[in-house]
Amino acid sequence: MGIIIQATPEAATDVAAAFIARMLREKPDAVLGLATGSTPLLGIERAILGTAASRWLTDAG
Repeated sequence: MGIIIQATPEAATDVAAAFIARMLREKPDAVLGLATGSTPLLGIERAILGTAASRWLTDAG
């Protein structure tokens, strides 16, 4: 993976969340380590949780 530059933090969050979601679909047993503390990852975490919830609701049918 290379460096992906986006115009806004929101766009960067969308790209990062899509990358993580794709990785988890391709390798469901992947281990995901997220920084804690003052690191500004809240947008990515929300996007991942939204994707997971959406998939769960879709699979629950």
